[in-house]
Amino acid sequence: MRAYSRAIPTGRHREQIADVINEARSIAQEELRAGGCDVDAFQLDINVPDDITVEVARHQMVAAVANVLKNAYQSFDDTEIDSKKIEVRAQIVNGEDVEITITDSGPGICQEDLQDIRRFTHGKTTKNSGNGFGLPIARKCVHAHGGSLLIDSEEGKGTSVTILLPLERDNDDD
Repeated sequence: MRAYSRAIPTGRHREQIADVINEARSIAQEELRAGGCDVDAFQLDINVPDDITVEVARHQMVAAVANVLKNAYQSFDDTEIDSKKIEVRAQIVNGEDVEITITDSGPGICQEDLQDIRRFTHGKTTKNSGNGFGLPIARKCVHAHGGSLLIDSEEGKGTSVTILLPLERDNDDD
């Protein structure tokens, strides 16, 4: 709850998205291992070009991506799915935004729960683990950077979370 209520730093620096994602991966996997998750049982595919950069408060964006990644891993809790795949992709879209997509091959989310999740109500969770603050924190961080966070899911097919961030920072608020 403390992380959710904390103000987002206004200081931004140009960062490579690949570095942000790799740091988020390390943090997420470390936390999951500490909680007893066998992260080595997953196929993690990261396809992020090294040349994509964006102005961000690095710590906040790393936290946002780490929270989404942890959710992807945890989506397989209590499932009998043998092929545990998570894909992370980043690309430039429309010449204006960086699109980071994190997709899992987990059980997916029913439409009723998905509608609830898309409200980003903190403290609410559909999982057996977690505290329900991960996605609201991620959304808050992404929105503070002028971006958006979208969730799509289909039962039996998995979930995809897309983070859109502007390539260039709007300097009107400096």
